[in-house]
Amino acid sequence: MEHRLWLSGPAWLQINESLWPVTSIDLGEEGLEGDQHIHTSLVNVREKEEHPLYELVLRRSSWSFILRTTVWVLRFAKLIQLGEFVTSKDLFIAESILIKMVQSKHFGFDIKQLVLGKECSEKLRKLRPLVQDGLLRVGGRLGRAQITFDQKHPLILPAKEPLVDRLVDYYHQTNLHTGPHLLEAIIRQKYWIIAGRNLIRSRVHACNHCFRRKPLAKPPIMADLPSCRVQPAKAFLHTGVDYFGPINITLGRRRGTSMYKAYVCLFVCMSIKAVHMELRSLWGSLFGSGNQFYRSQAGTFGSIHVFKFSGVYRYADGGIIHPGR
Repeated sequence: MEHRLWLSGPAWLQINESLWPVTSIDLGEEGLEGDQHIHTSLVNVREKEEHPLYELVLRRSSWSFILRTTVWVLRFAKLIQLGEFVTSKDLFIAESILIKMVQSKHFGFDIKQLVLGKECSEKLRKLRPLVQDGLLRVGGRLGRAQITFDQKHPLILPAKEPLVDRLVDYYHQTNLHTGPHLLEAIIRQKYWIIAGRNLIRSRVHACNHCFRRKPLAKPPIMADLPSCRVQPAKAFLHTGVDYFGPINITLGRRRGTSMYKAYVCLFVCMSIKAVHMELRSLWGSLFGSGNQFYRSQAGTFGSIHVFKFSGVYRYADGGIIHPGR
């Protein structure tokens, strides 16, 4: 900072301009190396203009408000008949104009190809699209079905579009904040959104009303395990018993053998989790026959933990029976 060049600059700046030390550059006879030429090109880049109605409707957060705003804009432009009230016909015309605006923005090339009788892009080809009254619709094979025209040929809409987000939110709110599966079925009665399932799930997940009214379940604190589960003991001294079934069995492999209904008696050791199963038929006592056969092999039970079913308590023979939970 204290150097004189910082304050006054070089000395030749203070003399006459004609006396400045100018050094000329001699490029020689050839000038630039070789035959190099400098070409300058001016390119006029013009962004694609949006529909004049598009920016206006994006300022609205509700689909119904967007439709009514569009109706008044069309009335001001004298494109529809003036009236004291907004009729359903006015809303239908406004919705058609908005859908055309969105489709021309995202599927303009495909619409032109279909109008000329050519194939559309590969992402829409599997839908067999058609153009009806300037609107791009799903083709399909439901022409003879006894349903409405919109259900046969729903309107094709893109997923990444702010107007489509507002449309999904509108159907979600008017149908009492229904879940994504039912909401998708309702929307597909009239619209076919490309990759709509992911869009609908994301819009439902972003709904603050649904988030506040969907609390997380808090599991209760479980009690301590019973003593037979944590203390060492002989195998099957403490046994849990349950049945499952019915299953169909045959008593032989002969031709014409009838099928019988049977159940399986399940014995589980409460200490080491060993499992023993007994196949019991429908006739006779279910628990009694299985219990007697098993006790002849495993010995006497210390305690039996069972779920309540008929015939259990009569075969305890002094053992402690605890009802299952």
